[in-house]
Amino acid sequence: HYIHVRSLAQRNEMEKAVDVGLEALELIGVRIPSDNVKLHTLIELFKTRRLMKRICVADLKKIEPNKEKQVVSASRLLNILGTLSLSGKKHLCPLICFKSVQFNIKHGILSGMPISLATYGFLLSRFGMLTEATSYCEMANAVREDLGIVETIASVNMSIYGIVFPF
Repeated sequence: HYIHVRSLAQRNEMEKAVDVGLEALELIGVRIPSDNVKLHTLIELFKTRRLMKRICVADLKKIEPNKEKQVVSASRLLNILGTLSLSGKKHLCPLICFKSVQFNIKHGILSGMPISLATYGFLLSRFGMLTEATSYCEMANAVREDLGIVETIASVNMSIYGIVFPF
């Protein structure tokens, strides 16, 4: 499914790519509702904030990385869908981000966690929660550095310094 989603994205069929990705996620138990999106987004924001208020960088470092194929695939799909939704279903982007953060905490740290945290920080900054946004951006970088995840350096730094704190 991941390759099919990437293929559709390469052909600039973003909405279809997002739809295919959402269908694939549902097959493995990750549901992103397409109805009442604003309500579901607020609910997931509340759940994510409640979950993350109890977690610090040290806690994240204690979570074992997950290598289960299905879990890794779901995480990769969540991350690419977060990006693709910006071009093909913007209203789903925050919901996908919140689900991605929750998924990483529940299933173990995955290589996409720093991007999820940076995007979460970005969304909080858009709501005017700059102090909280800053802490999650710092957390994203700390997790990325601690786990030695090099493939997300550019994405995480662009999210933090190019979008959240562009000065």
